[in-house]
Amino acid sequence: MKTKVTKTVEGSLGRGRKTIKKEVKDKLRRKLLVDGKTDLPNTCDANTHTAETRFQQSITEQTEVNKTLPTKVLHVEDLSSVNQGTEEIIPEDKLIENCMSLPTQIQDNVDLCCIHLGDDRYVVAKQFNGKMMIHIRQYVRNKRGLYPSKVGIGLDLEKWLKLDLCCYRDVSECIESYKSNQNVDYRYHLGENVNVSIKTGFPVVHIRKWFLPEGQESVVPTRKGIALTFAQWYQLRCAIDFVAQLLKEQLATVTFCELRDDHLNQMGFFQCRRCNPNHYMDY
Repeated sequence: MKTKVTKTVEGSLGRGRKTIKKEVKDKLRRKLLVDGKTDLPNTCDANTHTAETRFQQSITEQTEVNKTLPTKVLHVEDLSSVNQGTEEIIPEDKLIENCMSLPTQIQDNVDLCCIHLGDDRYVVAKQFNGKMMIHIRQYVRNKRGLYPSKVGIGLDLEKWLKLDLCCYRDVSECIESYKSNQNVDYRYHLGENVNVSIKTGFPVVHIRKWFLPEGQESVVPTRKGIALTFAQWYQLRCAIDFVAQLLKEQLATVTFCELRDDHLNQMGFFQCRRCNPNHYMDY
């Protein structure tokens, strides 16, 4: 008999500030259990866990190597070789195709890192109009090289940090439940209708924009976003750890919307465009 595992999280609707703050603190406490890093669940694939451990140990060495890179940043189309069409764990020396130490003044539209997840999918950190964004995007190939496509999604630092602290472990546990033929229905709201979801029957993790159709009560997914295979989701752990080192100072200044002073009561939540994007104008 199959065991049903159902998890649905939609932001913090109907919950008080104390409850929200406790949940966020619990997530943060779990992340800091092992030297300030979140480890993969014990049930993860052994090869994935080994690659993750080796990568974490090499972060310091990689940062020193990045300092020796030329001042001019290599663009993604300049990459000479990448793995493609594989679901295997990518070796550390191939995982980070192009990274640089963070300069004092960051220029717009300059790739600060380009981390390969597999199948021409990359995590790219760059600043746009003065705002730092982390893109998880599909790239396309032509005779001149690799170029970003419309398939993917850009996350601001708050959404990226929530992806790490609030839902990465839960999704990883859902993946293991999925592999054990248990029913899974999980969704977590990162803010502004961007959701991370996994559901039985679809062996992928969606990071996607949702919207509320007129006259309906439930939100539905749009085509804006990306679906990561389970192997690519575990590779994303390595990218999260590297970006945490690269953008350490910027991430340290991030405050979750639910913990701000204007969210002291539920009315602050209801009137927030980020937390309650579909009904904030009703209050």
